[in-house]
Amino acid sequence: MKWPQKKYSLSRKKRVQILKKAFYNVFYLPSEAVYLDLLTDSGTGKMSDKQWKALCDGDESYAGSRGARKLKHSIKELFGLPYVLLVHQGRAAENVFGNVIQKEKGMLILGNTPFDTTRLHIESRGGIIIDCTDQMPLKPLVNFSRRPLFAGNLNTVKLNKELIVAKSQGKKIAYILMTATCNSNAGQPVSLSNIRLTCKIARKYKVPVFLDLARYAENAFFIKSCEKEFSHLSVKEIVREMTKEADGFLASGKKDALGNIGGFIGLRSPELTDKLIGEIIKCEGLDLEYTSNKGNHDQVGGYGGMSGRDMEALNQGIQESTNEAYLASRLAQVERLTKALFNIGIPVLPPGGHAVFVDAGSFLPHIPWNEFPGHALTLALYLEGGIRAVEVGSLMLGRDPLSSKNRRASQELTRLAIPRRLYSDRALKHVVETFKIIRSKADKIKGVKIKLEPVPRHFRGAFEWK
Repeated sequence: MKWPQKKYSLSRKKRVQILKKAFYNVFYLPSEAVYLDLLTDSGTGKMSDKQWKALCDGDESYAGSRGARKLKHSIKELFGLPYVLLVHQGRAAENVFGNVIQKEKGMLILGNTPFDTTRLHIESRGGIIIDCTDQMPLKPLVNFSRRPLFAGNLNTVKLNKELIVAKSQGKKIAYILMTATCNSNAGQPVSLSNIRLTCKIARKYKVPVFLDLARYAENAFFIKSCEKEFSHLSVKEIVREMTKEADGFLASGKKDALGNIGGFIGLRSPELTDKLIGEIIKCEGLDLEYTSNKGNHDQVGGYGGMSGRDMEALNQGIQESTNEAYLASRLAQVERLTKALFNIGIPVLPPGGHAVFVDAGSFLPHIPWNEFPGHALTLALYLEGGIRAVEVGSLMLGRDPLSSKNRRASQELTRLAIPRRLYSDRALKHVVETFKIIRSKADKIKGVKIKLEPVPRHFRGAFEWK
Protein backbone atom coordinates (compact mmCIF):
# COMPACT_ATOMS: atom_id res chain seq x y z
CA MET A 1 0.00 0.00 0.00
CA LYS A 2 1.12 3.56 -0.57
CA TRP A 3 -0.13 7.09 -0.22
CA PRO A 4 0.51 9.92 -2.66
CA GLN A 5 3.96 11.42 -3.03
CA LYS A 6 4.50 15.08 -2.12
CA LYS A 7 5.94 15.77 -5.55
CA TYR A 8 2.49 15.12 -7.05
CA SER A 9 0.82 17.75 -4.87
CA LEU A 10 0.22 20.78 -7.08
CA SER A 11 -1.51 24.03 -6.26
CA ARG A 12 -5.10 24.58 -7.29
CA LYS A 13 -3.93 27.37 -9.59
CA LYS A 14 -1.55 24.99 -11.35
CA ARG A 15 -4.28 22.37 -11.72
CA VAL A 16 -6.51 24.98 -13.40
CA GLN A 17 -3.79 25.45 -16.02
CA ILE A 18 -3.27 21.70 -16.45
CA LEU A 19 -7.00 21.03 -16.89
CA LYS A 20 -7.25 23.71 -19.56
CA LYS A 21 -4.24 22.32 -21.40
CA ALA A 22 -5.81 18.84 -21.21
CA PHE A 23 -9.00 20.13 -22.93
CA TYR A 24 -10.93 19.37 -19.72
CA ASN A 25 -10.51 15.67 -20.43
CA VAL A 26 -8.95 13.66 -17.60
CA PHE A 27 -7.55 11.09 -20.04
CA TYR A 28 -5.15 13.80 -21.27
CA LEU A 29 -3.80 14.56 -17.79
CA PRO A 30 -0.13 13.60 -17.32
CA SER A 31 0.18 11.04 -14.54
CA GLU A 32 2.75 13.13 -12.65
CA ALA A 33 0.12 15.86 -12.30
CA VAL A 34 -2.31 13.47 -10.57
CA TYR A 35 -2.31 13.18 -6.77
CA LEU A 36 -4.64 10.16 -6.44
CA ASP A 37 -5.31 8.18 -9.61
CA LEU A 38 -8.73 6.52 -9.45
CA LEU A 39 -9.36 6.63 -13.19
CA THR A 40 -9.37 2.84 -13.55
CA ASP A 41 -8.52 -0.42 -11.82
CA SER A 42 -7.32 -1.89 -15.14
CA GLY A 43 -3.63 -2.74 -15.03
CA THR A 44 -2.95 -0.16 -12.31
CA GLY A 45 -2.53 -2.50 -9.35
CA LYS A 46 0.65 -3.36 -7.51
CA MET A 47 2.41 -6.64 -8.25
CA SER A 48 3.34 -8.96 -5.40
CA ASP A 49 6.91 -10.02 -4.65
CA LYS A 50 6.10 -13.43 -6.15
CA GLN A 51 4.97 -11.76 -9.36
CA TRP A 52 8.21 -9.79 -9.54
CA LYS A 53 10.14 -13.01 -9.07
CA ALA A 54 8.09 -14.74 -11.77
CA LEU A 55 8.78 -11.82 -14.11
CA CYS A 56 12.44 -12.77 -14.16
CA ASP A 57 11.65 -16.27 -15.44
CA GLY A 58 10.06 -15.12 -18.68
CA ASP A 59 10.60 -17.29 -21.75
CA GLU A 60 10.56 -14.94 -24.72
CA SER A 61 10.29 -17.68 -27.35
CA TYR A 62 8.10 -16.84 -30.32
CA ALA A 63 6.53 -20.32 -30.38
CA GLY A 64 6.25 -23.09 -27.81
CA SER A 65 6.68 -20.62 -24.95
CA ARG A 66 6.97 -22.23 -21.53
CA GLY A 67 5.23 -19.25 -19.95
CA ALA A 68 2.29 -19.49 -22.36
CA ARG A 69 1.86 -23.18 -21.57
CA LYS A 70 1.88 -22.50 -17.83
CA LEU A 71 -0.53 -19.60 -18.17
CA LYS A 72 -2.98 -21.56 -20.30
CA HIS A 73 -2.86 -24.46 -17.87
CA SER A 74 -3.69 -22.15 -14.94
CA ILE A 75 -6.61 -20.58 -16.81
CA LYS A 76 -8.01 -23.97 -17.81
CA GLU A 77 -7.68 -25.26 -14.25
CA LEU A 78 -9.49 -22.26 -12.77
CA PHE A 79 -12.27 -21.74 -15.34
CA GLY A 80 -12.74 -25.30 -16.55
CA LEU A 81 -12.97 -24.71 -20.31
CA PRO A 82 -10.93 -26.87 -22.71
CA TYR A 83 -9.61 -24.16 -25.04
CA VAL A 84 -7.79 -20.98 -24.01
CA LEU A 85 -6.40 -18.26 -26.27
CA LEU A 86 -4.14 -15.40 -25.21
CA VAL A 87 -4.32 -11.73 -26.19
CA HIS A 88 -2.68 -8.58 -24.88
CA GLN A 89 -5.75 -7.22 -23.05
CA GLY A 90 -9.53 -7.49 -22.76
CA ARG A 91 -10.47 -5.15 -25.60
CA ALA A 92 -8.24 -7.19 -27.90
CA ALA A 93 -10.30 -10.23 -26.90
CA GLU A 94 -13.45 -8.28 -27.78
CA ASN A 95 -11.96 -7.26 -31.11
CA VAL A 96 -11.03 -10.72 -32.38
CA PHE A 97 -14.23 -12.19 -30.92
CA GLY A 98 -16.39 -9.58 -32.66
CA ASN A 99 -14.60 -10.13 -35.98
CA VAL A 100 -15.66 -13.78 -35.90
CA ILE A 101 -19.04 -13.74 -34.14
CA GLN A 102 -20.69 -10.67 -35.68
CA LYS A 103 -20.87 -11.94 -39.23
CA GLU A 104 -23.22 -9.24 -40.49
CA LYS A 105 -24.82 -5.94 -39.50
CA GLY A 106 -28.03 -5.90 -37.49
CA MET A 107 -27.26 -8.91 -35.30
CA LEU A 108 -28.66 -8.73 -31.76
CA ILE A 109 -26.60 -9.00 -28.58
CA LEU A 110 -28.65 -9.38 -25.40
CA GLY A 111 -27.39 -9.17 -21.83
CA ASN A 112 -26.73 -6.84 -18.94
CA THR A 113 -25.24 -3.40 -19.62
CA PRO A 114 -21.92 -3.66 -21.48
CA PHE A 115 -19.05 -1.31 -20.68
CA ASP A 116 -17.75 1.35 -23.05
CA THR A 117 -15.29 -0.55 -25.23
CA THR A 118 -17.58 -3.59 -25.37
CA ARG A 119 -20.40 -1.38 -26.63
CA LEU A 120 -18.03 0.26 -29.13
CA HIS A 121 -16.90 -3.11 -30.51
CA ILE A 122 -20.49 -4.32 -30.88
CA GLU A 123 -21.98 -1.16 -32.37
CA SER A 124 -19.06 -0.40 -34.69
CA ARG A 125 -19.85 -3.72 -36.40
CA GLY A 126 -23.52 -2.84 -36.75
CA GLY A 127 -24.66 -4.88 -33.76
CA ILE A 128 -27.78 -3.96 -31.80
CA ILE A 129 -27.59 -4.17 -28.00
CA ILE A 130 -30.71 -5.14 -26.06
CA ASP A 131 -30.16 -4.31 -22.38
CA CYS A 132 -31.89 -6.76 -20.05
CA THR A 133 -30.32 -5.58 -16.78
CA ASP A 134 -32.75 -6.32 -13.94
CA GLN A 135 -32.09 -3.38 -11.59
CA MET A 136 -31.30 -0.06 -13.27
CA PRO A 137 -31.02 2.68 -12.29
CA LEU A 138 -29.84 2.06 -8.73
CA LYS A 139 -30.96 4.58 -6.16
CA PRO A 140 -28.41 6.28 -3.90
CA LEU A 141 -28.27 4.78 -0.43
CA VAL A 142 -30.67 6.16 2.17
CA ASN A 143 -29.52 3.80 4.91
CA PHE A 144 -26.05 2.37 4.57
CA SER A 145 -25.99 -1.35 3.87
CA ARG A 146 -22.95 -3.56 3.70
CA ARG A 147 -24.74 -6.10 1.55
CA PRO A 148 -24.30 -5.46 -2.19
CA LEU A 149 -27.24 -6.14 -4.48
CA PHE A 150 -27.07 -8.64 -7.30
CA ALA A 151 -27.98 -5.69 -9.50
CA GLY A 152 -25.93 -7.02 -12.40
CA ASN A 153 -28.50 -9.79 -12.89
CA LEU A 154 -30.40 -10.16 -16.13
CA ASN A 155 -34.17 -9.83 -16.00
CA THR A 156 -34.83 -13.34 -17.30
CA VAL A 157 -38.51 -12.59 -18.00
CA LYS A 158 -37.49 -9.74 -20.28
CA LEU A 159 -34.72 -11.87 -21.81
CA ASN A 160 -37.20 -14.62 -22.63
CA LYS A 161 -39.64 -12.14 -24.19
CA GLU A 162 -36.94 -10.49 -26.28
CA LEU A 163 -35.76 -13.86 -27.56
CA ILE A 164 -39.33 -14.84 -28.54
CA VAL A 165 -39.83 -11.55 -30.40
CA ALA A 166 -36.45 -11.80 -32.15
CA LYS A 167 -37.07 -15.37 -33.26
CA SER A 168 -40.61 -14.61 -34.45
CA GLN A 169 -39.32 -11.68 -36.53
CA GLY A 170 -36.48 -13.70 -38.00
CA LYS A 171 -33.80 -11.51 -36.46
CA LYS A 172 -30.35 -12.99 -36.06
CA ILE A 173 -29.04 -13.23 -32.51
CA ALA A 174 -25.26 -13.25 -32.17
CA TYR A 175 -25.08 -14.20 -28.48
CA ILE A 176 -26.04 -13.34 -24.93
CA LEU A 177 -23.34 -11.47 -22.97
CA MET A 178 -23.23 -11.42 -19.17
CA THR A 179 -20.74 -9.05 -17.56
CA ALA A 180 -19.79 -10.12 -14.03
CA THR A 181 -19.42 -7.88 -12.15
CA CYS A 182 -21.44 -5.32 -14.11
CA ASN A 183 -19.14 -2.31 -14.37
CA SER A 184 -21.76 -0.01 -15.90
CA ASN A 185 -24.18 -0.76 -13.07
CA ALA A 186 -22.00 0.28 -10.14
CA GLY A 187 -19.78 -2.80 -10.21
CA GLN A 188 -22.67 -4.91 -8.98
CA PRO A 189 -22.37 -8.71 -9.06
CA VAL A 190 -24.33 -11.30 -10.99
CA SER A 191 -25.71 -14.21 -8.97
CA LEU A 192 -24.82 -17.79 -9.84
CA SER A 193 -28.52 -18.63 -9.94
CA ASN A 194 -29.03 -15.92 -12.56
CA ILE A 195 -26.14 -17.20 -14.68
CA ARG A 196 -27.58 -20.72 -14.58
CA LEU A 197 -31.11 -19.60 -15.44
CA THR A 198 -29.86 -17.41 -18.30
CA CYS A 199 -27.91 -20.36 -19.74
CA LYS A 200 -31.01 -22.56 -19.44
CA ILE A 201 -33.15 -20.04 -21.34
CA ALA A 202 -30.43 -19.58 -23.96
CA ARG A 203 -30.20 -23.34 -24.60
CA LYS A 204 -33.97 -23.41 -25.23
CA TYR A 205 -33.51 -20.93 -28.06
CA LYS A 206 -30.13 -22.30 -29.18
CA VAL A 207 -28.36 -19.02 -28.47
CA PRO A 208 -24.77 -19.10 -27.13
CA VAL A 209 -23.87 -17.45 -23.82
CA PHE A 210 -20.54 -15.74 -23.24
CA LEU A 211 -19.36 -14.13 -20.03
CA ASP A 212 -17.22 -11.02 -19.59
CA LEU A 213 -15.16 -12.13 -16.60
CA ALA A 214 -12.62 -9.37 -16.09
CA ARG A 215 -13.75 -9.30 -12.44
CA TYR A 216 -14.43 -13.00 -11.96
CA ALA A 217 -12.91 -13.22 -8.46
CA GLU A 218 -14.84 -10.30 -7.00
CA ASN A 219 -18.08 -11.65 -8.46
CA ALA A 220 -17.37 -15.13 -7.08
CA PHE A 221 -16.61 -13.69 -3.64
CA PHE A 222 -19.97 -11.86 -3.65
CA ILE A 223 -21.71 -15.12 -4.56
CA LYS A 224 -19.98 -16.91 -1.68
CA SER A 225 -20.78 -14.10 0.76
CA CYS A 226 -24.34 -13.27 -0.26
CA GLU A 227 -25.89 -16.24 -2.06
CA LYS A 228 -26.53 -18.64 0.81
CA GLU A 229 -26.89 -21.84 -1.18
CA PHE A 230 -23.31 -21.47 -2.44
CA SER A 231 -21.61 -20.24 0.74
CA HIS A 232 -20.04 -23.68 1.33
CA LEU A 233 -18.07 -23.46 -1.92
CA SER A 234 -14.65 -21.85 -2.22
CA VAL A 235 -14.14 -18.86 -4.53
CA LYS A 236 -12.20 -21.14 -6.89
CA GLU A 237 -15.08 -23.60 -7.03
CA ILE A 238 -17.58 -20.81 -7.65
CA VAL A 239 -15.52 -19.43 -10.56
CA ARG A 240 -15.75 -22.82 -12.25
CA GLU A 241 -19.48 -22.99 -11.49
CA MET A 242 -19.95 -19.58 -13.13
CA THR A 243 -18.54 -20.88 -16.43
CA LYS A 244 -19.93 -24.42 -16.21
CA GLU A 245 -22.90 -23.91 -18.52
CA ALA A 246 -21.60 -21.03 -20.63
CA ASP A 247 -20.20 -21.39 -24.14
CA GLY A 248 -17.16 -19.32 -23.31
CA PHE A 249 -15.80 -16.20 -21.69
CA LEU A 250 -13.61 -13.18 -22.39
CA ALA A 251 -11.40 -11.58 -19.77
CA SER A 252 -8.95 -8.79 -19.26
CA GLY A 253 -5.98 -10.01 -17.25
CA LYS A 254 -5.53 -6.43 -15.99
CA LYS A 255 -8.34 -6.55 -13.42
CA ASP A 256 -8.92 -9.50 -11.09
CA ALA A 257 -6.06 -11.54 -12.56
CA LEU A 258 -3.67 -8.93 -11.12
CA GLY A 259 -1.73 -8.34 -14.32
CA ASN A 260 -0.47 -5.02 -15.68
CA ILE A 261 -1.15 -6.34 -19.18
CA GLY A 262 -2.80 -9.39 -20.73
CA GLY A 263 -6.10 -10.98 -21.61
CA PHE A 264 -7.57 -14.35 -22.50
CA ILE A 265 -10.53 -16.12 -24.06
CA GLY A 266 -11.96 -19.46 -22.88
CA LEU A 267 -14.04 -21.59 -25.26
CA ARG A 268 -15.82 -24.95 -25.54
CA SER A 269 -16.13 -25.11 -29.31
CA PRO A 270 -13.09 -26.34 -31.29
CA GLU A 271 -14.57 -24.81 -34.46
CA LEU A 272 -14.91 -21.35 -32.90
CA THR A 273 -11.44 -21.71 -31.39
CA ASP A 274 -9.95 -22.40 -34.83
CA LYS A 275 -11.59 -19.29 -36.26
CA LEU A 276 -10.38 -17.10 -33.40
CA ILE A 277 -6.84 -18.42 -33.71
CA GLY A 278 -6.71 -17.05 -37.25
CA GLU A 279 -7.86 -13.62 -36.04
CA ILE A 280 -5.39 -13.60 -33.15
CA ILE A 281 -2.46 -14.45 -35.42
CA LYS A 282 -3.56 -11.67 -37.78
CA CYS A 283 -4.17 -9.02 -35.09
CA GLU A 284 -2.26 -9.95 -31.93
CA GLY A 285 0.55 -12.43 -32.41
CA LEU A 286 1.10 -16.15 -32.54
CA ASP A 287 -1.23 -18.40 -30.55
CA LEU A 288 -2.01 -22.07 -31.13
CA GLU A 289 -4.33 -24.70 -29.68
CA TYR A 290 -4.87 -28.32 -30.68
CA THR A 291 -8.57 -28.51 -31.52
CA SER A 292 -8.78 -31.78 -33.41
CA ASN A 293 -9.39 -33.96 -30.37
CA LYS A 294 -10.18 -33.80 -26.67
CA GLY A 295 -6.72 -34.70 -25.48
CA ASN A 296 -4.16 -32.63 -23.59
CA HIS A 297 -3.87 -29.21 -25.18
CA ASP A 298 -1.40 -27.71 -22.72
CA GLN A 299 1.71 -28.54 -24.74
CA VAL A 300 1.03 -25.72 -27.23
CA GLY A 301 2.15 -22.19 -26.46
CA GLY A 302 2.17 -18.93 -28.37
CA TYR A 303 2.35 -15.46 -26.90
CA GLY A 304 -0.87 -13.72 -27.99
CA GLY A 305 0.65 -10.25 -27.95
CA MET A 306 2.27 -10.59 -24.51
CA SER A 307 5.91 -10.88 -23.59
CA GLY A 308 7.12 -13.99 -21.79
CA ARG A 309 7.75 -12.05 -18.60
CA ASP A 310 4.23 -10.62 -18.65
CA MET A 311 2.78 -14.10 -19.03
CA GLU A 312 4.77 -15.30 -16.00
CA ALA A 313 3.54 -12.39 -13.88
CA LEU A 314 -0.05 -12.90 -15.03
CA ASN A 315 0.15 -16.62 -14.28
CA GLN A 316 1.25 -15.86 -10.71
CA GLY A 317 -1.46 -13.21 -10.44
CA ILE A 318 -4.13 -15.77 -11.31
CA GLN A 319 -2.87 -17.98 -8.46
CA GLU A 320 -3.22 -15.06 -6.04
CA SER A 321 -6.50 -13.70 -7.40
CA THR A 322 -8.81 -16.13 -5.61
CA ASN A 323 -7.19 -15.76 -2.18
CA GLU A 324 -10.24 -15.14 -0.01
CA ALA A 325 -8.47 -13.09 2.65
CA TYR A 326 -7.16 -10.75 -0.04
CA LEU A 327 -10.60 -10.46 -1.68
CA ALA A 328 -12.27 -9.73 1.65
CA SER A 329 -9.73 -6.99 2.33
CA ARG A 330 -10.09 -5.44 -1.12
CA LEU A 331 -13.87 -5.31 -1.11
CA ALA A 332 -13.89 -4.02 2.46
CA GLN A 333 -11.71 -1.08 1.38
CA VAL A 334 -14.22 -0.15 -1.33
CA GLU A 335 -17.01 -0.47 1.22
CA ARG A 336 -15.22 1.75 3.75
CA LEU A 337 -14.72 4.55 1.24
CA THR A 338 -18.35 4.26 0.14
CA LYS A 339 -19.48 4.52 3.76
CA ALA A 340 -17.18 7.46 4.51
CA LEU A 341 -18.67 9.41 1.60
CA PHE A 342 -22.19 8.40 2.62
CA ASN A 343 -21.52 9.69 6.14
CA ILE A 344 -20.79 13.20 4.81
CA GLY A 345 -23.93 13.27 2.70
CA ILE A 346 -22.59 12.30 -0.73
CA PRO A 347 -25.15 10.31 -2.79
CA VAL A 348 -23.38 6.99 -3.30
CA LEU A 349 -24.71 3.80 -4.82
CA PRO A 350 -24.63 0.47 -2.93
CA PRO A 351 -21.04 -0.78 -2.60
CA GLY A 352 -20.06 -3.17 -5.34
CA GLY A 353 -16.67 -4.51 -6.35
CA HIS A 354 -13.94 -2.45 -7.92
CA ALA A 355 -15.10 1.12 -7.39
CA VAL A 356 -17.17 3.67 -5.52
CA PHE A 357 -19.94 5.18 -7.66
CA VAL A 358 -21.30 8.64 -6.87
CA ASP A 359 -24.67 9.67 -8.29
CA ALA A 360 -23.54 12.94 -9.84
CA GLY A 361 -27.00 13.66 -11.19
CA SER A 362 -28.35 13.78 -7.63
CA PHE A 363 -25.30 15.61 -6.29
CA LEU A 364 -25.44 18.30 -9.00
CA PRO A 365 -29.17 18.51 -9.81
CA HIS A 366 -28.79 21.93 -11.43
CA ILE A 367 -26.72 20.46 -14.28
CA PRO A 368 -28.88 18.90 -17.04
CA TRP A 369 -28.02 15.43 -18.25
CA ASN A 370 -26.78 16.68 -21.62
CA GLU A 371 -24.21 18.88 -19.87
CA PHE A 372 -22.82 15.76 -18.24
CA PRO A 373 -22.88 16.18 -14.44
CA GLY A 374 -20.73 13.06 -14.02
CA HIS A 375 -17.95 14.63 -16.04
CA ALA A 376 -18.39 17.99 -14.30
CA LEU A 377 -17.91 16.27 -10.93
CA THR A 378 -14.87 14.45 -12.31
CA LEU A 379 -13.30 17.78 -13.29
CA ALA A 380 -14.12 19.27 -9.89
CA LEU A 381 -12.41 16.34 -8.16
CA TYR A 382 -9.22 17.04 -10.04
CA LEU A 383 -9.45 20.80 -9.61
CA GLU A 384 -10.01 20.67 -5.85
CA GLY A 385 -7.97 17.62 -4.89
CA GLY A 386 -5.83 16.39 -7.77
CA ILE A 387 -7.98 13.23 -7.92
CA ARG A 388 -8.52 11.58 -11.29
CA ALA A 389 -11.82 9.70 -11.61
CA VAL A 390 -14.09 9.06 -14.62
CA GLU A 391 -17.65 9.72 -15.78
CA VAL A 392 -19.98 6.75 -16.31
CA GLY A 393 -23.10 8.27 -17.82
CA SER A 394 -24.43 9.97 -20.92
CA LEU A 395 -21.01 11.20 -22.05
CA MET A 396 -19.59 7.68 -22.02
CA LEU A 397 -22.77 6.24 -23.54
CA GLY A 398 -22.23 8.34 -26.65
CA ARG A 399 -24.55 8.88 -29.58
CA ASP A 400 -27.06 6.50 -31.08
CA PRO A 401 -25.32 5.00 -34.12
CA LEU A 402 -28.48 5.30 -36.25
CA SER A 403 -29.90 8.70 -35.28
CA SER A 404 -26.62 10.30 -34.13
CA LYS A 405 -28.53 11.82 -31.20
CA ASN A 406 -27.06 11.89 -27.70
CA ARG A 407 -28.21 8.89 -25.72
CA ARG A 408 -29.35 9.53 -22.17
CA ALA A 409 -27.98 7.17 -19.56
CA SER A 410 -30.26 5.80 -16.87
CA GLN A 411 -28.19 7.81 -14.39
CA GLU A 412 -25.20 10.13 -14.36
CA LEU A 413 -22.36 8.63 -12.33
CA THR A 414 -18.80 9.41 -11.36
CA ARG A 415 -16.67 6.33 -10.77
CA LEU A 416 -13.78 6.19 -8.31
CA ALA A 417 -11.98 3.00 -9.28
CA ILE A 418 -9.70 1.51 -6.62
CA PRO A 419 -6.46 -0.04 -7.92
CA ARG A 420 -5.62 -3.40 -6.35
CA ARG A 421 -3.09 -3.53 -3.51
CA LEU A 422 -1.98 0.05 -4.12
CA TYR A 423 -3.48 2.77 -1.90
CA SER A 424 -3.84 2.74 1.87
CA ASP A 425 -6.97 3.90 3.68
CA ARG A 426 -4.88 6.87 4.81
CA ALA A 427 -4.46 7.89 1.17
CA LEU A 428 -8.15 7.47 0.40
CA LYS A 429 -9.11 9.84 3.23
CA HIS A 430 -8.03 12.55 0.80
CA VAL A 431 -11.05 11.61 -1.34
CA VAL A 432 -13.40 12.34 1.57
CA GLU A 433 -11.72 15.66 2.36
CA THR A 434 -11.93 16.70 -1.29
CA PHE A 435 -15.63 15.89 -1.42
CA LYS A 436 -16.16 18.08 1.63
CA ILE A 437 -14.66 21.01 -0.31
CA ILE A 438 -16.74 20.24 -3.39
CA ARG A 439 -19.92 19.85 -1.32
CA SER A 440 -19.51 23.38 0.03
CA LYS A 441 -19.55 24.86 -3.50
CA ALA A 442 -21.52 22.23 -5.41
CA ASP A 443 -24.16 24.68 -6.62
CA LYS A 444 -21.46 26.72 -8.36
CA ILE A 445 -20.13 23.82 -10.47
CA LYS A 446 -20.99 24.34 -14.13
CA GLY A 447 -21.98 21.82 -16.77
CA VAL A 448 -19.72 20.61 -19.56
CA LYS A 449 -20.09 21.22 -23.28
CA ILE A 450 -18.49 19.24 -26.08
CA LYS A 451 -16.03 21.20 -28.21
CA LEU A 452 -14.55 18.41 -30.36
CA GLU A 453 -16.16 14.97 -30.63
CA PRO A 454 -14.05 12.19 -32.12
CA VAL A 455 -15.11 8.61 -31.36
CA PRO A 456 -15.00 7.45 -28.62
CA ARG A 457 -15.64 10.92 -27.28
CA HIS A 458 -15.04 10.32 -23.56
CA PHE A 459 -11.50 9.11 -24.34
CA ARG A 460 -10.59 11.59 -27.05
CA GLY A 461 -12.94 14.56 -26.86
CA ALA A 462 -12.23 18.19 -26.03
CA PHE A 463 -14.62 20.05 -23.72
CA GLU A 464 -15.56 23.47 -22.42
CA TRP A 465 -16.00 24.01 -18.68
CA LYS A 466 -16.34 27.38 -17.00
